[in-house]
Amino acid sequence: MDELLKFYADQEPYIADLRSRSSCSPACNHCCYPLLRYSVAEAILLLREYPLEPGVIDEARENLRVTANDPEDWLRRKYPCPFLRDDTCQVYAVRPWICRSHFIVGNPEGCSGGTVHVLDITSSNPAYFKVMNELRLPWGPIPYPLALSWAQTYLAEGSASMFACLKKDTERR
Repeated sequence: MDELLKFYADQEPYIADLRSRSSCSPACNHCCYPLLRYSVAEAILLLREYPLEPGVIDEARENLRVTANDPEDWLRRKYPCPFLRDDTCQVYAVRPWICRSHFIVGNPEGCSGGTVHVLDITSSNPAYFKVMNELRLPWGPIPYPLALSWAQTYLAEGSASMFACLKKDTERR
């Protein structure tokens, strides 16, 4: 995971410049409710640094199952990111690339009504995909309940078990 942390550090000057022109701040949590997508590698880093309480990942997977046929239902139900506590991101220092690379231009209060412009630099950074390929893990980005679930299996049982879990989840679809 050192490669991932180095990538984040290398990107920080670029991100800091964009952040200085956006409405986003560590205290803002408007973007913590959509069904975020990130890599298994990022989920492993998150869970190593900030383990979740038992049952949280299972609950997120169930929420994903319930809303699978209607992605907008996730937003209507306002499921928060599992790392959001007391309206604050608990993993801000190691937050995934999706959280680092999306910015709001305009009043963040308009986020819930879709009246702001979102600046997404994820797809414009080939370095991210290079790092993910070098880690040799399924990198996604995939819905976070799956990424966290597979990362939890990886941390508890190793990569062979994680790939078996991944295969089983893929066959269900």
